[in-house]
Amino acid sequence: MVWHVDLYFLANCGMDYVLLWATAGLTGRRRPWWRLGLGAAAGGSYALLVFLPGTGALLGVAGRVAASIGMLLVAFYPLPRAALWRLAASFYGVSFAVAGAMLGVAALAGRLRLPLPWYLTAAGLAVAVLGCSFLARRLERRDRIAGLVSVEVVLEGKCVRLRGLVDTAHRLVDPLSRRPVVVAELPALVSLFPPAMARFLRRGDESAPPPGDAWTVRLRVIPFASLGQPRGMLLAFRPDALRCGGVEQEALVAVSPVRLSPEGRYQALLPTCLAGELPAA
Repeated sequence: MVWHVDLYFLANCGMDYVLLWATAGLTGRRRPWWRLGLGAAAGGSYALLVFLPGTGALLGVAGRVAASIGMLLVAFYPLPRAALWRLAASFYGVSFAVAGAMLGVAALAGRLRLPLPWYLTAAGLAVAVLGCSFLARRLERRDRIAGLVSVEVVLEGKCVRLRGLVDTAHRLVDPLSRRPVVVAELPALVSLFPPAMARFLRRGDESAPPPGDAWTVRLRVIPFASLGQPRGMLLAFRPDALRCGGVEQEALVAVSPVRLSPEGRYQALLPTCLAGELPAA
């Protein structure tokens, strides 16, 4: 048998991309295509170890688990540890579902022999993708009923996708523009900012000047009150675009230095005034 290394690499990248895409859809942690592509390339590179001598130990169960965790970190970082374990569980579930779909299609075709022909592999993969898409839509509907919606923040050509919770007690507005304010975790937003701005936000010092005049016009200081902290300040910025549940919104994004959900179920809090403009589930 003749192995074409380039085709083997591309096939593994394609398969890993589908697995990461399905995992992102099922967990609500959407990522741009290039992040998923980097994770898939990491998985495809690991698969090439089969052609190198002396790498048998790296291809065992422990090596495959480490490689899959590495793929998830490349595609979804930054994320809390608890969210990483949930992502890993979803990734393995999707992997088993895809493998089962491929074997099921092959059994129906009467060709249950390994390796499977390429057309049966493609047919099984298509069945798995359709199934994952259907399940993702069902989960999105369930999240909408539970008050969870997808949030997209766009800034200077970069985009992050978060899961937001509609908080009935959240009524923050900018005192100057009267725009509503979405509160989001800094770790989930940090990829939007240049390094100097990310360091400034991590310090959380409202009195220090931000790096660069362009950020001066974007930033706002939002006063707030909460249980245990009757008076506080949050730094907020004006994004280029903000979409909640696919609906364009005119709002600011306040940066929370602490995680909003210890379990990682959501990364943003939405005011009720925005929730009234979202389409019904």
